[in-house]
Amino acid sequence: MRGRNPHRPAEKKGKERREIIERLAAGDIDLLVGTHALIQDDVIFSNLALAIVDEQHRFGVRERLALTSKGEAVDVLVLSATPIPRTLVLTYFGDMDISELREKAGRSPAYRNPAPYQ
Repeated sequence: MRGRNPHRPAEKKGKERREIIERLAAGDIDLLVGTHALIQDDVIFSNLALAIVDEQHRFGVRERLALTSKGEAVDVLVLSATPIPRTLVLTYFGDMDISELREKAGRSPAYRNPAPYQ
């Protein structure tokens, strides 16, 4: 089923979005999941300590700087399934450390129930 996620402010409109942004600035929200909309000027964090960026290749250097400038000494965890040239350069020059996951966590196999072909 497709639709708006109730926990993503970028997918909220008007009054509902303004309320989330006000609560975020007041420090009433501890965890917020969002998209590039979180780096817009009207989004103010009361105490941004950690930012997690999934799919680094879709999040540029400017966006990362814009996000980290929304707090003091923001820790950033960047996730990438495959190293891209920019990641390698940042690592080489000491702007990024690497943590590598080599094993899958003890997960159960995925449940798949394909629909019959008609």
